[in-house]
Amino acid sequence: MEVINQRLARPIQMGIGGAIGPIKMSESLAASRHFPTRRCPRAFVSWLFFMVCLMVGPAYGQAVLDTTFDVNRGLLMDSEPFSVQIASATPNSVIHYTLNGSDPRTSPAVISGPSPLDVTIDPRSRVGGRSLTAGVVLRAYATADGFESTNVDTQTYVFLPEVLRQPRQIEGWSTYEYRGNGGPSTHDYEMDPDIVDDPRYQDELIPALLSLPTMSLVGDADAIWRMYHTAASEIPISVEMIYPEAPEESHQEDCGAQRHSHARTKNSIRLEFKSEYGAGKWDSPLMTHSLVAGDTAVSVFDRIVLRGGNNRSWARNWAPDRTTYTTDEWIRSSYLKMTGV
Repeated sequence: MEVINQRLARPIQMGIGGAIGPIKMSESLAASRHFPTRRCPRAFVSWLFFMVCLMVGPAYGQAVLDTTFDVNRGLLMDSEPFSVQIASATPNSVIHYTLNGSDPRTSPAVISGPSPLDVTIDPRSRVGGRSLTAGVVLRAYATADGFESTNVDTQTYVFLPEVLRQPRQIEGWSTYEYRGNGGPSTHDYEMDPDIVDDPRYQDELIPALLSLPTMSLVGDADAIWRMYHTAASEIPISVEMIYPEAPEESHQEDCGAQRHSHARTKNSIRLEFKSEYGAGKWDSPLMTHSLVAGDTAVSVFDRIVLRGGNNRSWARNWAPDRTTYTTDEWIRSSYLKMTGV
């Protein structure tokens, strides 16, 4: 039998029980001729097929089996470090991961090891070039000789006690200074100490954070801030939805991100779901979880805008007591009920 692999420079000669049959392989497998099983034991055919796949696996379009994580993304009620095991079921596969949000396929901070690989998740560790933030972002993919690599999977772990004490400025992280109309203002990463340290609220803060879905946007830090500050071209990014009350519905997809507004106190961001980044569409219960009109909401998205909110909002300092969030939602909900659109 002659096996022709278009990705290899030479054919591979093999014989089966005296019968010769050509198999031509391109991106998809096309086989011609029936192998006469009365002259070829079934076990031998299975063994031979395995050997052909092993030698010319990429021609079959075979990829390394996807990475799995024994601890999924989520919000954590304490700050204790824990271990996550990353694995691929493909024999002799290698795991490559980062802890600083960068893409492990291109990052100089990548760490590699044989599958399965145990990774320590510790918000107070600088391993992997990460800053001391309340969230630890684990991004990983797997490779194996002769196979196509997996895509990059992203898992975000948010340590809620660290969120409450996150400093105003984080070493290695950008700040955003706005000096335009309605300014000046400076963005910071701190939860208001007047709230955090108030005995009236202290016991309610973590349960309150657990009651809300969390969206995590992950990408190269420099690229994210360049996009946010200057409306630079679209950048690749990961988006995760974390549902504390329904962790089985938490999920992740890759997309593109671009600033959707001109420079404001708080900028809007547009997420574009394209096949060049991932699935091409975002299949998500994001809107169906809404308390208002969730029963009629869509669940598949081409794009979505994360609205920053300006003018009559808490992002403005000239009318802090005249916000319109409730008014806006009442108008939208009323329009839906009246029109069904």
